Amino acid sequence: MLIRFFTAILVVASCFVLLTGQTLNAKKAGAEKTDGAPGEKLLTMPFPNGVNLKFLIQELAGEMDLIVAFDAESRFESRTVRIVLKNVTVAEALEQIFLQERLHAEESGPKTILVTSRIRESSIARLGVGITPLTEQRAKDFGVQAGILVNNVRTYSPASIAGLKAGDVIVQIEGHPVRTAIGVINEIVNKKDGDLILKVVRDRKDQTVTIPLSNTSKTDRD
Repeated sequence: MLIRFFTAILVVASCFVLLTGQTLNAKKAGAEKTDGAPGEKLLTMPFPNGVNLKFLIQELAGEMDLIVAFDAESRFESRTVRIVLKNVTVAEALEQIFLQERLHAEESGPKTILVTSRIRESSIARLGVGITPLTEQRAKDFGVQAGILVNNVRTYSPASIAGLKAGDVIVQIEGHPVRTAIGVINEIVNKKDGDLILKVVRDRKDQTVTIPLSNTSKTDRD
């Protein structure tokens, strides 16, 4: 669980640095940046009785000039967050919300992030596999530029029958480079019946895995 929490922090931080060029400690919203001097804008967020989660994330991300897309399968529409924060920056507030609500964010376009439940990025039910998104450092450890790690394969699942193994890194799907876990999950969930062609790296060697799909499971549920 702690690993997931720290991963959530790293994802938010990396999105923020990548898309804004600032660190999480850099105060925004027009305030003059100083070396920790007074005058940097801080927020107080007293919502002990709750506030709409989707609205709050949109407002905070807007302060950082980010556009937010919400994963439809994560059911954000009526979700409420109860949170009380004092003297935090916009980025720190967003970080705390992601941590508390167990959310995941990934870059999905210029100044755009996709927000989803962390449960959604942990498995591909249609294939019968558990997955882990790779950080930049872990990708290097596996000898790839980007991809998602298969951490377990359910016995007798379509992936198992096709020969996919735990430890494989999926780097391409249908000839397209894998960039985000949710992007891959949605593409597989929405694919019609037929063969799914995956390129994986196993022991630093390229492999092709062909997985026949049927209409028995087309929804990746939380």
